[in-house]
Amino acid sequence: MKQYRGWDGQYDKTLGLYWSVPVWDAMEYSASSYESSDPYHGGAGYRPTLNSYQYGDARAISAIAGLLGDRATAREYAQRASSIQASMQKWLWDPSRHFYYAMPRDDNPDHHLSSTREEIGYVPWMFGAAEPQDATAWAQLLDPQGFASAFGPTTAERRSPLFMKDAGSCCRWDGPSWPFSTSQTLTGLANLLDDYPAQRTITKDDYAASLLTYAKTQTKNGKPYVAEAHDPDADRWIYDGTNHSEDYNHSTFDDLVLSGLLGLRPQAGDTLKIQPLVPASWDHFAAENVPYHGHNVTLLWDRDGSHYHQGAGLRVYVDGRLAESSRTLRDLTLRVGRTVATSSGTHLVNDAANPLRTGYPQPIASYTWRYDDAWNALDGKIFYANLPEDTRWTNYSSPNAQDWYGVDFGAPTVVSDVRWYGYDDGGESGPRRTTGCSTGTGPPGRMCPGRRGRRRPRSATTSTGSRSRP
Repeated sequence: MKQYRGWDGQYDKTLGLYWSVPVWDAMEYSASSYESSDPYHGGAGYRPTLNSYQYGDARAISAIAGLLGDRATAREYAQRASSIQASMQKWLWDPSRHFYYAMPRDDNPDHHLSSTREEIGYVPWMFGAAEPQDATAWAQLLDPQGFASAFGPTTAERRSPLFMKDAGSCCRWDGPSWPFSTSQTLTGLANLLDDYPAQRTITKDDYAASLLTYAKTQTKNGKPYVAEAHDPDADRWIYDGTNHSEDYNHSTFDDLVLSGLLGLRPQAGDTLKIQPLVPASWDHFAAENVPYHGHNVTLLWDRDGSHYHQGAGLRVYVDGRLAESSRTLRDLTLRVGRTVATSSGTHLVNDAANPLRTGYPQPIASYTWRYDDAWNALDGKIFYANLPEDTRWTNYSSPNAQDWYGVDFGAPTVVSDVRWYGYDDGGESGPRRTTGCSTGTGPPGRMCPGRRGRRRPRSATTSTGSRSRP
């Protein structure tokens, strides 16, 4: 609720909508911002993104409050969700162009919508905020002048004069194919096909084809790979970088396969819905050992029983027991039993991590290089490749013969495991050696000293302290 109300300052009571800026959506240089005077920071407006997120959060808060018996909060947030949905339909849906658009906030007394269809117009379906009759918007996903492309979908419709504007430079959302947006779009499409089966604009075969395009996009040199953004028409990542893109985890591909294509649709109670979106031509598929509410679920389809040798048709197993079967590939709802609480047993918790940099734990050090910040070592990040400047502590250029770095927990803390992550970046004065550490060897109340090499190396390190908790 605190997170939800944190957006109050961007809520327009008159319109019943929240406003945002494309770059705040992590979507720099979009068609919306290009229509403003500042292509990077501009484009403030009432966008399908933030309003859909707030709608989804309001519904979630209402559901959680209902489970806790807080009826007043449940009613309040259900009403908030309903109000946002109605306002999006009134202000952001264009019935003539059949799409959800961004609406500029400033100098727009007549509430004109933006000129370009953007892929963010599909985000309302990701949270169930769209109306059934709005399904006509999905025709644009298949339209070659809309969002369709060999490595798409595109982030702006191809017919727009802003399509791929300056896209040779990084971070354009006016045409390049971004996994972040594709994940949102395909999640919304799966919801449409499952929740609005009466619509005739788009089919499950289109979902499978779009997912195949997405899979084809997520490769590099013939191997699985996900970077920032892909050329919509050529087999190449256009925003890509070493020690950066290989960790750019903006793809929810696994979920799109499991919950979308194969149709494992989680429910709040003790049931599970099976709503496959696989093409009718498929002879077999299987998802084994999927954890669900503390149970183990296996789903398989074998048209004639010759592939898995478990019998012909659709079969669902719960905890190794056949729970449901069907001769045909169809939707099912089955009981899996009450949720079983699972415990991972004793696990390590990083008690030294403090990314907010307030209160405790706090860093203490005998010396810190002037371009570093001792807090950096407590941000909880561990990099195995080249370390960015903003997440390291070093004692480079120290006048001391020996230096130490420590953590002040603010209170007695039982520590069972201490880990110091160091790396050798070469520095400015020849090869470097990373220093080791052990508990209890530093000054009183401190831990993990780092010893400099003879030539004053820049010993870049990250320090964490962990303890076991049940």
